[in-house]
Amino acid sequence: MFWGTFFPGLDGFEEIQNPDPEIFRMYVPDIAAFTESGHKPGETVICTGKIKHVGSTYVDQFKYLASLVPPEQVKNLKITLAAPNWYHLRYKEGRAYPKEVYSSDEEYFADIAKAYQEELQILYDAGCRNVQYDDPNLACKFLSHTGLDPLWK
Repeated sequence: MFWGTFFPGLDGFEEIQNPDPEIFRMYVPDIAAFTESGHKPGETVICTGKIKHVGSTYVDQFKYLASLVPPEQVKNLKITLAAPNWYHLRYKEGRAYPKEVYSSDEEYFADIAKAYQEELQILYDAGCRNVQYDDPNLACKFLSHTGLDPLWK
């Protein structure tokens, strides 16, 4: 199962245990997998305030990985970040962020974009030249349209 540290590392997001299942879109693949197996999601990250990047949760990992390869190979290393829409997609409309904090998706995503820009700059300054955005829900949606994913039938 995909998971990452980018969103929990931002100001304005809070990791919560045992969230109310009513906040989720039940058709999102990871949520569907939990509920179809008789479980509820054990944790999630929700927006609780203005989003702000306050430090990289990946740069130390990248630096460590870079220390394991010859300097000329650092350019070939890759870091994977969660897709910017990851938590927004999982929640029902109106549940991704408090309305008193963000008045629109555009305002919410503008702050997420700024946080990603800051993270990417930190990684770039550390020598990272390859970043992949991981969006497993996109892959599951693709599989659903091909008939290969039983969760989407």
